[in-house]
Amino acid sequence: MTRPGVGAIARRCGAASGEHLRGAAAGDIRTPASVRTKLEQVDSQVQAFTRDVAISSASDAWRQAYAGSVRAWRVFYDDARSSFFSQLWGDTYTQAERFEERFADWQADFRRKGYGAVTEPITPEVREREAVASQWSTAAKYAAGAVALVAVAVVVSQVSR
Repeated sequence: MTRPGVGAIARRCGAASGEHLRGAAAGDIRTPASVRTKLEQVDSQVQAFTRDVAISSASDAWRQAYAGSVRAWRVFYDDARSSFFSQLWGDTYTQAERFEERFADWQADFRRKGYGAVTEPITPEVREREAVASQWSTAAKYAAGAVALVAVAVVVSQVSR
């Protein structure tokens, strides 16, 4: 009997190719296709914004600082694209999201300082991560409380003997 792969499982759960699966116990599971898609999306946004910066009135100091972020992205992007295994983990997707947020901040600063127009606004996804983390935190507190109650009950039963 053959075991279904991630793609088959994703299709059975109703997720189309390139989407991710969400499960309360599993957290956030990403398919390699969704990781590659996110990497390509962020890279496209970075390239478009870099072209905007090139024709802008941004100061040399600002351009140099921005170039440092672009170099960091290129290193991450090249490593993530060259390794199939890195595309299996949600951490690669999460890192790409963080870079996307960082470049959105660069764009906001670019606009705020009036350096020029932005042809492709970077708008990071609104994530449910904070809500999920809060739910896990609450669950952990309840579990810790239950363990403490059991420990107290064991101690009391030992003392009363």
